[in-house]
Order: sequence, then C-alpha cells, then structure tokens
Amino acid sequence: MKYDEHGPSWSFRIKGGETQWLDEHMEPDCIQVIEFSYDIIAHDTSGEDEEQEEQAGDIHGFVLEYDGKDDLLEAADCHSQTAYDVWELVYGGMQNNEDRGYYSQRFVDAIGGDKGELMCGRVVHIDSVTLLPKFRGHQVGLRAIWGVLNIHEGRLVTLNAHPLQLSQPHDAQFRSEFQLDRFSQDPDESTERLQRYYAVMGFKKIKPIKLDTGNGYGTWMYLDNDYCRPHLYDLVRGRVATDVS
Repeated sequence: MKYDEHGPSWSFRIKGGETQWLDEHMEPDCIQVIEFSYDIIAHDTSGEDEEQEEQAGDIHGFVLEYDGKDDLLEAADCHSQTAYDVWELVYGGMQNNEDRGYYSQRFVDAIGGDKGELMCGRVVHIDSVTLLPKFRGHQVGLRAIWGVLNIHEGRLVTLNAHPLQLSQPHDAQFRSEFQLDRFSQDPDESTERLQRYYAVMGFKKIKPIKLDTGNGYGTWMYLDNDYCRPHLYDLVRGRVATDVS
C-alpha cells in the first residue's frame, strides 16, 4: 500500500491483534464475541531511514460468532450496546425457532436479499476507523478495512456510518489534532459523504428498520464480503464504481 504526495512515498500496514472476550458467567468454549484492535502504521519509503514509521490512525471492531444454537443475544448484550445493536439488526425480530441459523427476515428485507442464501455465521463489525489529517484522501481507511477482512473472515460486514465530528463530545485537543471542525457539521450532508466513502469498498445502505422505539439503523451499512469486496489493486487506484443504494 503506497502513495506519493509531492515527496514521501508511504506504505501502510496494520499492527495489533484480537482479544477473545468472555463474560464471567459464560463457559470457556462459548466464546462468541472477538474484539480486534489495530494501529495503522505508515512507513516513509522515500527516506534514508528505512526504520522510520509513524502511526497514521487506528481501526477497531469485533466479530460475532453464531452457529444458530447458542444464545448470542446474551453474549452481545453483556459485551456492549453496539454488539447488542448488531445482534438486533441481523437476528432481531425472529418469529420462531425455525428461523435460528438464518439472518432474520426483517434484516433480509432491509438489504433486499434472499433468505435462502443468507445462512448465519460470522458477522464482522467495524466499530471505528480514525486517521490523522495528513493521511486522509488516499483510501487508507478503506485499505485498513480490507486488511482486517483478510484476517477476520466473514461474509457479512456491518458498520455505522456516523461521522466522527458528530459522535460523542470530544475535547478541544482531540478536535484540533484530528481537525474535526474542517468537516461539515450538518448531519445529513456529512453522513451522505461518509456513506459514499464506504461505498467505494462495496458497502451499501441498510433500509431503516422499524423497531419498538421507532425507525433504526438509518446510518448503517453492510458489505457482502463474499461477492462485493473489490480487489486491493482496484481499490488503491480508484477503479471501483460506487453505489450506496
């Protein structure tokens, strides 16, 4: 992964690993939530010092393991609100035990899929991708996702395209370091731009799902990793058609 920007030629790699998360009340062989955390490391290949590296950003997320038998809801609920939200998105709304082993019909309808082709399994969730300003604009974040999906395989990949500048309050130092005030503060405009960015990777919008609390998941997206993820060569060179619908 390299790019030239009037001088430095950067190559990138992700560095980190996974943590098998286990609630104290769960059996050791029932690990159903696997967290991952990677630093995005940039290496300047144009300099004389071949060991010169710096952190360009980071990427975090988790994997939900589900075989249609164990109670994934309990594990997801104990882990975090986001893990519960992923479970509710993909498996919530099931009407009977015959549905176990498949994604819920509600989710299949929201993505316009065929339930018979969507057996349950691993769901990889990208929780956050953060990049320092100097490394933006070169698909580095998408390449980091691409690398993560090479490590954590799963057909279904989800994320919430909620702009960083509109998420939980950040202190002045963080906003300055990541130049968040340079981004649009308009929720609709900034969300649409972020969704177009992820669409380059093959992510598509999920239709809002009616929940007891109202419509949910309006900013969420999904990727069919088996069929829609572009080749890294095409991704780096911008040879990917974007379609968020």
